Amino acid sequence: MTKFILNEFTSPSFNLALEEYLLNNFTEGEIIMLWRNEPSVIIGKNQNAYAEIDSEYVKQNNITVVRRVTGGGAVFHDLGNINYTLISDYKNESFGDFSRLAAPICEFLSQFGVSAALSGRNDITVNGAKISGTAQTVKNGRNLAHGTLLYDADISALSKALRPNIKKLEDKAVRSVKSRVTNVKELCKSALTAEQFMKALADYFLSRKDCKLYTLSGADIGAAKKIEQEKHSKWEWNFGFSPDFSLKTEKKYPFGIVECHLNTHDGRICDIRFFGDFFGVKSIDALEAELKDAKFEREEILTRLKNITVSDHIGGINENELADLILSAE
Repeated sequence: MTKFILNEFTSPSFNLALEEYLLNNFTEGEIIMLWRNEPSVIIGKNQNAYAEIDSEYVKQNNITVVRRVTGGGAVFHDLGNINYTLISDYKNESFGDFSRLAAPICEFLSQFGVSAALSGRNDITVNGAKISGTAQTVKNGRNLAHGTLLYDADISALSKALRPNIKKLEDKAVRSVKSRVTNVKELCKSALTAEQFMKALADYFLSRKDCKLYTLSGADIGAAKKIEQEKHSKWEWNFGFSPDFSLKTEKKYPFGIVECHLNTHDGRICDIRFFGDFFGVKSIDALEAELKDAKFEREEILTRLKNITVSDHIGGINENELADLILSAE
């Protein structure tokens, strides 16, 4: 018997924590879950968060960044995007085979006149345009596979959020593959809202004789919230878990050229050096020392720079301009 969960929570950190809870604690039978997230970027476990997102756009638009436990590339979620999860027993031949996950989605879409098919490694496409991407992981004999379904997502926000502004970053992280995407709502000229469409998909799953509705208990929700608090809402997991990387940036200012060379470890600046033909009344070493061990994010960098007068070390530049250079923001 398959337990079906229609999850109405929309917090991305909670929903990813809930998936992890279900994977770790529901050890028998299958689980299917449908859910949506508020605007967020969900990055793969093995990715460098900084290399996948436009940090400034994400911050200015209150888009949450959360790391998932599965591999694959970064995806944009909003309430027009419907997510589906399948948890089942792991079989050697099933890893990397997304057909069991994709087949019912494609069958459901056919009812709306949309001819979709699994394409490449893990995408569902219609006429070459991607409408869904999938990923999976295995733990303790259980397989978690999940995917996105673009129904009425903000494609403009998607493209802007997933457009990194770091140009000269060197690391060994897995990069996202960019694809042409489209919304299902446009393909089938549907009048349904995303919420109504998710309910229709839920009814489709529940119409199958082996599927029974499961309601999350207070204990389920509480346990998932504990995982969220301890992991999925933490900077250390979402950004600090990023692979180490090196970054070299250079910019010409009216007063001269400034180069920034830095290395990171666990999402923090472990080494940073500035070079160029600029002048300063104080040693550059003190500025570099102030930034050592700072999180690689604007807020903390600016906080560190408040302790020092930047123009004393690099004449002609202010705190915000130096933060832009460090973060490679254009």
